Amino acid sequence: MGSAEWYRRETWTPDDEAEFFERLDRARPRNRAQYLRIQALHLEETARPDLLETALGLLDLLLLEYPHELELAAALHQKARCCDALGRMGEAVGTFRDSLQAMRDVRHARTDAHADFALFAVRHGLDDLYDEAIAALDEFADDGSLPLSMYKQSAARAILLARTDRESEARIFARRALVEASRTTSGMRYHPGVGLVDDPDPQMEDELIRIARYEDG
Repeated sequence: MGSAEWYRRETWTPDDEAEFFERLDRARPRNRAQYLRIQALHLEETARPDLLETALGLLDLLLLEYPHELELAAALHQKARCCDALGRMGEAVGTFRDSLQAMRDVRHARTDAHADFALFAVRHGLDDLYDEAIAALDEFADDGSLPLSMYKQSAARAILLARTDRESEARIFARRALVEASRTTSGMRYHPGVGLVDDPDPQMEDELIRIARYEDG
């Protein structure tokens, strides 16, 4: 196994686990949080419930044993997504809030937690979170992000505004989201394919198209 592959596994057999922790124990302490977080991300991306549980365990270990300030916001963001995927709604809400607070505490430790928190509220119809989600989008707005990040921010804001009877504002952001979804290059010279909207949710796309067609008055 290559030097960078030991913390990018997409399986978690007993041998995988043993080798991972053997290598983690040999790694420099300052790097262990990053290795745990990256391994958790690869397991999360499989979307398998058992591996999501494993990812949560790795993230909890990071938060308990290696709470590096530059990794906290991202680790909490990943944990919130895993909780959401496993249907742990209350834990997901609390962990999204913790991730946002970690971003406040370390301003250059940026994640998309604000956008994913807003999309979480949208996807589950949690209208008691709508105002809080809009406030998070306002607080952490980033116009210099990659297309995927801009799409998530704009799409979430459009739908939240539409659902709170602010149709004219919603239309602006819906159209912005659709533009971001149509981009075929990131604008980065050496990484043109990074951060594109590859697989938008069809139901959300339909809602954005409907909002984008709102007429004034």
